[in-house]
Amino acid sequence: MKVAINRRDTEFGISRIAKDYLISKGMKITKREDKTGNLINENAEIIDNTNGFSIEFDFIDDYTINDDEYFPGIRSDPRLIEMIEKFSYGASGEGSDIKVVDIPDGVHFYIKGRGEHAEYVSEKHRIWY
Repeated sequence: MKVAINRRDTEFGISRIAKDYLISKGMKITKREDKTGNLINENAEIIDNTNGFSIEFDFIDDYTINDDEYFPGIRSDPRLIEMIEKFSYGASGEGSDIKVVDIPDGVHFYIKGRGEHAEYVSEKHRIWY
């Protein structure tokens, strides 16, 4: 299974050409509400941060992937993977360094380090307390 990660300590930002390509493949885009910063359409896969919230919410890139609780599997979405493999470095937003990692099929995984440091994929393990 292929999974997209960001090798920098920023939001998962994509370039304008990547955004346009993903929209052409059927992904939806949304903006944030002017006063609250909440997403106008929480079901959209792409977030447009160009209405001023990019500074307030400390985003570096104009377009980010909506990979929170609404789309936990978007990082392995075939459209996203195809776009990254097609555009390589051109897929990343200005503050991101997006790459695809290949993990064995059937492995349950987490993406660690989101927004804190360079992301990596970690296999889920059993934990007892």
